[in-house]
Amino acid sequence: MSVSDLRNELALRNIDSKGLKAQLQSRLQTALDDEKAKENAGGDKTDDDTRAEQTPTKTATPAAGSTHQEKEKDDSKQLSEKDRRRLERLYRLGDRPSILVHPNKAARGGRFDCHRVSLHTLLDYRTDEMKEPNFEVALFAEQFHEMMQRDCAFNIFKAIYNAPEKEHKTEQNGKYASFW
Repeated sequence: MSVSDLRNELALRNIDSKGLKAQLQSRLQTALDDEKAKENAGGDKTDDDTRAEQTPTKTATPAAGSTHQEKEKDDSKQLSEKDRRRLERLYRLGDRPSILVHPNKAARGGRFDCHRVSLHTLLDYRTDEMKEPNFEVALFAEQFHEMMQRDCAFNIFKAIYNAPEKEHKTEQNGKYASFW
């Protein structure tokens, strides 16, 4: 269960809903154990009576949850226009095949910068401008370039190997022709 679900369940039972997820889970588990103990102690009731009492509670819960969900949807719609433009800019794909990198706000204290550059630009680096984060990217770019060269060479070799052999005429006007 998510933290918001745990808080909703605790609020329905009038239990403090503040704290960490582990604390909320333990409080909810204790409350559920207490409810089971009360049900077992109250064995005088028939199963039909118990089911009838539980049914209104279940129908009331989705109604309360749905209004809360509607409020969250309205908030997300208001934020979505601004965020939608930002996300479109971040997730816009180029015309050519490329490697996608998504910045992590936790990396380097949120000072993570992401640029779209070609493989040729990555391979054209200078040693005096090289810093540690750029070095890792340049090393990856070199390895990726070598991998692409190897794959391209393999595809060329495979095409030549699988090509059908040409039939040469060995005789022209009764004389043997040279192949060269």
